[in-house]
Amino acid sequence: MRIGYAEMLLAFSAIISFHSINWALGIAGLSLFAAFCRFALQVQEKKEAKQNADETVKVLNEQAEELGKALSKLFSGSSKKSSSTSNKKYSIDPDSDLH
Repeated sequence: MRIGYAEMLLAFSAIISFHSINWALGIAGLSLFAAFCRFALQVQEKKEAKQNADETVKVLNEQAEELGKALSKLFSGSSKKSSSTSNKKYSIDPDSDLH
């Protein structure tokens, strides 16, 4: 745990409470407000980080899908060409008299 402004203000309000309860309560309220603001900022940062990570994953998935489609088009086109050329090389003409 780190000690920040809110914790220092709360400790100061405890010390001041021996002299003036009004000032101590005011400083303690300020301490609670500072702690709430710090907590709200941390929650907001975590929310933004999660949202950025989700957007990044979404973009990467879209790009991977596009890459997969492009590669499938590329390989499906090359496999058709290579299979047709290999069949021509070894295919036997049904009209020939080679038995």
